[in-house]
Amino acid sequence: MSNPLKHPAVTVGGVAIVAFVVGLSLWNQFDLGTKWTIAERVDDLANAKHIEAAREELMTTPRGPTIEALKDVLESDDGTPWGKVQVLQLLSRFKESRAVRRSLESKSVTTQRATAYLRQTDDSVAPQVTKIAMEWLKDQGSVDRRLAVMILRTMDQRAAIPDLIAILEAEGNRKESAAMIIRVLDALGHFKPAGIGPKVMALASDSSLEPAVRNEAMRVLTYLEDTPREDLVKILMEIAQDESANINMRKNAVTLLGRSANATPAAWEVLRKIVLDPNNSELRQQTLQRAALWALSSSYPLDKMGELLLDRRLVAHPYFGIRTDVACGIAHLRVRSRLSLQILTELLAEEDQGDLLTNVPREAWLGFWTLTGMHSGSSRPELFRRQPKQLTDDEAVRIHLFSISHSHPSISKAQADALDEFTMSVKDNDLRRSDPEEYRRMRAEKHEKRKAIAQMYRAEIEKILAKKD
Repeated sequence: MSNPLKHPAVTVGGVAIVAFVVGLSLWNQFDLGTKWTIAERVDDLANAKHIEAAREELMTTPRGPTIEALKDVLESDDGTPWGKVQVLQLLSRFKESRAVRRSLESKSVTTQRATAYLRQTDDSVAPQVTKIAMEWLKDQGSVDRRLAVMILRTMDQRAAIPDLIAILEAEGNRKESAAMIIRVLDALGHFKPAGIGPKVMALASDSSLEPAVRNEAMRVLTYLEDTPREDLVKILMEIAQDESANINMRKNAVTLLGRSANATPAAWEVLRKIVLDPNNSELRQQTLQRAALWALSSSYPLDKMGELLLDRRLVAHPYFGIRTDVACGIAHLRVRSRLSLQILTELLAEEDQGDLLTNVPREAWLGFWTLTGMHSGSSRPELFRRQPKQLTDDEAVRIHLFSISHSHPSISKAQADALDEFTMSVKDNDLRRSDPEEYRRMRAEKHEKRKAIAQMYRAEIEKILAKKD
């Protein structure tokens, strides 16, 4: 009778089991699983894949093998310049500064380029970094060439201008080159070479290009001396009013229309029309209107700006941000009138809807105090006698026009405490989850306090206006 243990199937199975056990033993003995993980994550980092995840995992793997793998990849031709920037930065976090310094002499071109990017502000290696960046810029097929443009711009290397213009002419209308062209435009805007305006205008006018490219072209044109200014303003006004256009491009257009270089009565009228457009039920339209309002604050005559802020369409605007701007602007422009004070009392009496909305009543109260010196009815009125510093310089007013006051360092603790008496504080809003019922009770109670304060103010407005400023 044959021995069943000598059956071929049993023999093969036994060999397989033995092989598995031996393999598992070797895997554990030499920690091959960890080494494999390190190798995979280093490869991801060097190729700029899953950067955050790879970096976080490598921070938890054994330090010695991880540093060794990072150094090894720097000496290889694997990876991309941007990926190796991540490798070098991680080595810096491991305090391996010597390896980072020496990588500028690496035989790997990608490592040299990555190091040049990291050391572009290091004067001790400026000639070497410049040489690497110029060669990189001329290497048309290279990866991450936009980094070379950024290096040369930072180092103010005007010798790169002819190459930058050549890239703009050759690749300006290529969709796949959008990221590169944006950097080239930024560099040319920095260098401001003569005659570049019309070339950049051609990109700004091309509706087939990526919105980001056109946005950058329009931004650069705003600062160039040889810009066909009338043509630029016309393009900006068209985009700003085009409801079918990309919303980010419209926001960019309205922002640039407000810049002093582009500001004209026609541009202001377009911005006013956008700000006061009654079609504002959607958030995207509301944020566009706020962008237009902020754009006007850059160049619109301040007396007209004060009149605009008193427009009922802004006071009752559905977007809390614009109502906050109204309260801030009235105070910063020192618009001291019966109407402005009435508006501030209305905004003060608003019902809180959440954390951000507390900006509206808070700014309204601070605005009323700025214009009148009246306090909230607190038992410590002496704390509110000091008036804020008056803003008389035109530019200073514009800079601070829509600045939030209630979180500014100049607001005293006493003022902050008074605000917390009748508006929802951050601490109060923590109750929204922990104790919703108490949150609703407190919100209603503070709303009643604000309405009472507003009513008191309304009764005093005539007396306030009768006083000298």
